[in-house]
Amino acid sequence: MSILTRLYYNIKAAIVLSFLAMTLSPLVPTMGIVYILVRPFSKVTYLKFASFIQMSWLSVEVFLVEDVCGIKMRVTGDLPSREPALCISNHLTHDYVMIYSLGYRMGTLAHTRAIIKNSIRYTPFLGPAIWMCYWPFVSRDFKKDIKNLKSLFSLYRDAKMPAQIWIFPEGTRLTPSKLRSSQEYAAAKGYPVWKNVMLPKYRGFCTALDSMKETFRLVNDYTIQFEGWNGVPGLWQMLSSDSSKPHTVHVHIKRHQIADVPEDEEGRHQWLIARFNEKEELLEQFKTDKRFPGQEITRKHAVKDIIVHPIVFGIASFFLCQTGVRLVSAAV
Repeated sequence: MSILTRLYYNIKAAIVLSFLAMTLSPLVPTMGIVYILVRPFSKVTYLKFASFIQMSWLSVEVFLVEDVCGIKMRVTGDLPSREPALCISNHLTHDYVMIYSLGYRMGTLAHTRAIIKNSIRYTPFLGPAIWMCYWPFVSRDFKKDIKNLKSLFSLYRDAKMPAQIWIFPEGTRLTPSKLRSSQEYAAAKGYPVWKNVMLPKYRGFCTALDSMKETFRLVNDYTIQFEGWNGVPGLWQMLSSDSSKPHTVHVHIKRHQIADVPEDEEGRHQWLIARFNEKEELLEQFKTDKRFPGQEITRKHAVKDIIVHPIVFGIASFFLCQTGVRLVSAAV
């Protein structure tokens, strides 16, 4: 790739990130106003509004990643459904890009959530936005977390929300050094030693199961791999990809019943290890086949249907910025 071509794709990535950040400007104040006015009277009504706004803003990201940056998705395995589900996955990089694209295709983007650390809520702009969208936050107090999550998942049920709750049992993104540490620990403890995934941490998985077993019945098991990049790409590498060449996110789905997951902690630990052993086999075979097994079940989306979201957020952001400039000028 020539220097000018690389410069072009880097500039495009910078514009994409800037536009995405700019569209947060009308999101937070709008949700804040409705949070104050509506939530005290009806949490369910507010949650439905917040979920719609989430769907619209995340559709902007899907449009930018797929239609502007040219990243494709290939899905195989069990056809995903709109039923509430706990979603587990290996964690390679900024996998939320894939999560949102899947949610858009399934019609569950409004209801997609991830269990995340409590500290994330203090991230400027993004933290308040996802907090007002009722994402599940957790601390290291498991009893308190289970109580809070049960209450939140009951609200999802009352809102008839087909929530897709994501967790990454590995606990962190895969890097060579972290993989080596996981391999050394696994060898010392007598667990399987893998080349493509790390040993999953089961306590967070158990916390999620204990919180949702009364309201959820599915566990969707996702395995992710990237094709077209030199190794696993970071967010910048994804957005600055050469769109004249194929870049694909491969996703394989296997559906399980929560009722089939053991009730005891050790049984759940072994069940989770078995799932990650399956991921190891899939990822190892991917090196040869360059795809996951099974017929492709990717649902396509039309640009004409999704483009309304970036247009609306772009216009709203422009007028909000203009208003801010006028207010500052008047004050000066």
